[in-house]
Amino acid sequence: VPQGLFMLLFVNAANATVQLSTPAIMRGRVMGLYTLVFLGGTPFIAPLVGVLAERAGGGAPLIVGGAVSTLGALLLGGWIARSHHVHLEFRMRPVLHVHVANPMVTDVEGMSAGLAHGIHRLTHVGRQPEVSAPNPLAAIETSTDPAAAAANEIAGAAGTADKNG
Repeated sequence: VPQGLFMLLFVNAANATVQLSTPAIMRGRVMGLYTLVFLGGTPFIAPLVGVLAERAGGGAPLIVGGAVSTLGALLLGGWIARSHHVHLEFRMRPVLHVHVANPMVTDVEGMSAGLAHGIHRLTHVGRQPEVSAPNPLAAIETSTDPAAAAANEIAGAAGTADKNG
């Protein structure tokens, strides 16, 4: 049931996005092409998927579908990167990260370094050396007031109990 719900949400969101981002004069043509691409291949592909499942098992269509989707994403990403002169660089400093270099954008280096520093800070939060908090009663320790000396003794006893307990 959750998968069906999310599928309906995705289809409705995709449909609304295509309609709202298309000029009114072209909306009918774009929606016709969208429907053909989104749903039109089912009658042609479904029999092939059925034959594949019958001969190679029920998981084979899922594996083939995943492989085709991955290949399509890699090819599309490569085409976009090549047409916009974008390339990837693997950097070791300040931490190991992938740097997306685009000569059309001037602040890519600063953004990548800032992101790498942010990731470095997030991943090393627990590894920071502990710094002891300043004692709020330090001013009382140097006082000559008898009440302050009593408060200092109580605070010292409480600190010892915290360390031991």
